[in-house]
Amino acid sequence: MEQANLFLVPVDNKREWYRYHRLFGDLLRYRLREQVGAEGVRRLHRRAAAWYGRTGLVEEAIHHSLAAEDFPRATDLIASICADLVAQSQSHQLLGLVAALPEDLVRTRPHLCVYHAWALGLTGQVDAVASRLTDAERALSTAPPTLAREIRGQIATLRAYDARRQHDLATAIGLLRQALHYLPDSSLRARSAANANLGVNHLMLGNLVVAREALRVAQTEAHASGNMWIAVGATSYLADTYAVEGRLAQATRLYQEAIAQGLDFTGEHSFPPAGHAYAGLGRVLYEQGEVDEARRNLKQAIDLGEMIGFWNTVLRALVPLVWLEHVQGNTALSWTLLQRALNLAERTSEAWMTVRWEAHLAALQACLSLAQDPPELAAATRWAEAYHKGEPDVTSYEEEFAQLTLARVELAQGHPDRAVARLEVLAEAAGEGGRNDSLIRIFVVQALAQAAQDAGDRAADALNRALDLA
Repeated sequence: MEQANLFLVPVDNKREWYRYHRLFGDLLRYRLREQVGAEGVRRLHRRAAAWYGRTGLVEEAIHHSLAAEDFPRATDLIASICADLVAQSQSHQLLGLVAALPEDLVRTRPHLCVYHAWALGLTGQVDAVASRLTDAERALSTAPPTLAREIRGQIATLRAYDARRQHDLATAIGLLRQALHYLPDSSLRARSAANANLGVNHLMLGNLVVAREALRVAQTEAHASGNMWIAVGATSYLADTYAVEGRLAQATRLYQEAIAQGLDFTGEHSFPPAGHAYAGLGRVLYEQGEVDEARRNLKQAIDLGEMIGFWNTVLRALVPLVWLEHVQGNTALSWTLLQRALNLAERTSEAWMTVRWEAHLAALQACLSLAQDPPELAAATRWAEAYHKGEPDVTSYEEEFAQLTLARVELAQGHPDRAVARLEVLAEAAGEGGRNDSLIRIFVVQALAQAAQDAGDRAADALNRALDLA
């Protein structure tokens, strides 16, 4: 047929695989339906599905199983690749495949239910995760004991994500320890997700040593199992632990490593989960005075975050970009970027994260007000009064930026004594937590406050301590 040029096109170099010209293929399908009817077409699709299955071409086998309306076979085939699809950042493809299946059939496959829940969570459909996990639990009795134990571990991991979404970090950490108890050592993909989540929770609490330990384990497990989403994420958050400590060289290396991992995986396009690393790298480069490179990386983070609806990534990049443009004299642009961030804050998937971002951005707004020429002290004072009404925990890691901003406001109001007292508490907490990046900022403001007290020697000492850490 090929030699006769009968509408055949080879699709491999060995000329073992061919396809018909599209128009000729349409004609053949039409003739086939006319000759054998719908049931005959389905029968041929079943034969094609069986053949593709024997040759290891699972996606083609799924296509023909669905076309044949052989849903039990299609469900089994989709369940066999669902973990790979999630690990390879093809969650949208998995969602499409599951949507083509009868719901009552999906609910009988606990393994498929769990990975469908992962796909829902990774694509921002977090409110749909809980019901799918309930389906998985109800179907556990049909799973072999070893698989059932692993599924329980997966369920605990996903529920830990939900606990973190509710800002219940203690519950999240407890669930993750439970997950690691259930998950066998051989389940590297699942364990990498649990350890990465454990590391992120501890990082949010400021427990840098524990966070780093969990993230390193997650990084190793993710690479060994080909779970690139977790591999890139764990490397990015591991870089965060060094950035918080003020160890910028190590942080830079790890951010660049995460970005390179994503590029290796995709071939040439930036890997969307690497947006976190681009944002972190941009912030570090800004602190090192590499303005153009910082701006480029921060904008790349924003683009990647917007691509997949990861608004936390976008906000994480917008905050340093606001400062960068302000310092570069682009005042109007910095305010525009800040307003953009305020508008985006309410789009985060976690209600508590929305509150946290809004609080952080309000403090940033007060900082920018103080940085105007002349300073807009009235606006900063209004923020300070509103902040006081919330009765914040002054020693909390999450309140550190707001507390430092409050010290700046007190200094601008002519109350250096109040600022110094506040900064001493902040410095002690940051020192105990090993947060040298925070200490540098605290010591700089402390030097200004002590200079306002006419305590020149102490101001010089604070400035020298900041320089020693820089």
